[in-house]
Amino acid sequence: MTIVYAAGVAVLSVVSGMTIALLLDAPIKGRALYRGIYFLPTVSSSVAAAIIWKYVLDPSGILNKVLESLGTNGYDWLGHRWSALTALILLTVWKNLGFNAIMYLTALQTLPASCYEAAALDGAGTWRKIKHITIPLLRPMTFFVVIQALITAFQSFDLVYVLTGGGPSGGTDVLGMLMYRTSFRLGDFGYGAAIAFVCLLLVLGVTAVQWRWSGSGESDLA
Repeated sequence: MTIVYAAGVAVLSVVSGMTIALLLDAPIKGRALYRGIYFLPTVSSSVAAAIIWKYVLDPSGILNKVLESLGTNGYDWLGHRWSALTALILLTVWKNLGFNAIMYLTALQTLPASCYEAAALDGAGTWRKIKHITIPLLRPMTFFVVIQALITAFQSFDLVYVLTGGGPSGGTDVLGMLMYRTSFRLGDFGYGAAIAFVCLLLVLGVTAVQWRWSGSGESDLA
């Protein structure tokens, strides 16, 4: 489940972070206020965020009440394997959305304006500029966001513990949660230490890849 969780967090972190950054980079009124609002989840408590999401996704929570008011039956979002995992992925992405958006926004402001001016002279529209100029030039930052998302997923514990506790039926039992349960609930500290060592190796491996690749990414942008 850790692989599915990490992959989902990585993909959605890139998509959501880049999308929000593109919107915040546009000349809109109150842009500074919007940037602050999107960054709030990043600086908020992980436990508090998970508790709020748990109440929202509860069978008698806000989401089901809204669905019932629209004539749709409610659903036990945290009581089923894949819906609980999806909720956990979305919570993790939402919690780190502000950080990812700021990273992309910073990269957007360093892109050369000459490329966009040349594309405008050739008659390129907004979507073509994004597809053929913005996304390729943001590749180093995209790689960084993916690496950060993978590290976050491998280290994740507090969000999982509060939101699902690793359930239902082990559907959200990522490495951090498995390590905690094995060590402190089952008392098998040896196996728990082995899981912690595997987490350390994964994080070190991902960090080494980022460190090695970031040098070439910086040289490409120079």
